[in-house]
Amino acid sequence: VPLDKLELWPLGGNIQGDEAYNQVRQDYRGELQVSDDKIIFVHSGRINRDKKTCELLRAFSCVEDERFVLFIAGEFMEDVDEIQMLIQRDPRIRYLGWKSGKELLKLLAAADVYLQPGSMSATMQNAMCCRCAMVVQPTEIYQYFLGETGIYVQTQTELEEFFRSVSARKMNIEKVKELHFKKAKQYLDYRNI
Repeated sequence: VPLDKLELWPLGGNIQGDEAYNQVRQDYRGELQVSDDKIIFVHSGRINRDKKTCELLRAFSCVEDERFVLFIAGEFMEDVDEIQMLIQRDPRIRYLGWKSGKELLKLLAAADVYLQPGSMSATMQNAMCCRCAMVVQPTEIYQYFLGETGIYVQTQTELEEFFRSVSARKMNIEKVKELHFKKAKQYLDYRNI
């Protein structure tokens, strides 16, 4: 099929109004016992080597910022012993186990940053619709959605640099969240699709 006749029809997401979003965010942060001054990072999925979870955990633990909290939701398929050891070494990292789609949406609404440095995940679209800043691998599809606003990482060093820039307040996460949410409304809102 000629490229000029093709159009991307993405998996979309439901975008909540400000009031509903803020209520879910506040309620779920309360359930997680995380105060408003904390920055919540989320990593999720069926976790194998391709997800680069070990690299992510090592990079996160290198940056000692008490505002940072990392939640992992999903199922470990590989590297279970190493992942569990890395989680146990840093009290800011919490493993939540497998979450239903509804629970994952609440977690994403409570979060500030969605981290997917490895293989792609359909959760990315939901994270954008839940107003998360996206930190992802520079794949063609992620670049299509995020363009120049994307925060692209592939290595543990790049992840560590990202965490350091947030910790030093060189990166404005709230601004990035706004940019990525604008993209979500443009490309992913089921009402537009």
